[in-house]
Amino acid sequence: MIKLLIGTIFGVWFAACLFSDHEIEIGKEFTLKKDKAAVLSGTDLKITMRGAGRSQNAKGGDTIYCSIDLVSRGSQSQITLDVGKSVNSAQNVVKLTKVDLTTNPKAKDPWESNACNFVVSDIEE
Repeated sequence: MIKLLIGTIFGVWFAACLFSDHEIEIGKEFTLKKDKAAVLSGTDLKITMRGAGRSQNAKGGDTIYCSIDLVSRGSQSQITLDVGKSVNSAQNVVKLTKVDLTTNPKAKDPWESNACNFVVSDIEE
């Protein structure tokens, strides 16, 4: 009976850790993989990474980008940011700092290893 109870408690704790959002802090760079989310500590700002990619720009070079869902103050937006670009959301600025386009052709989802790095800062007043 005790083993069953301990196993159940561990299972619930593990599931909560597995499916909970990553908590982030102002000014600290963080990484999100495809379909993972992060929440800014003490706010309702939530960023979910939807995908990353590369497109050709007008000058013939590549533009690396990341697509995200951004939730703030109950409003959700789908946004695509190029590396180095940022978007304002309520009281914060979300900046895309780096994109890792690593793929695994043998995986069920070859793009599951893609990752995007961000920094969230306060809007300067």
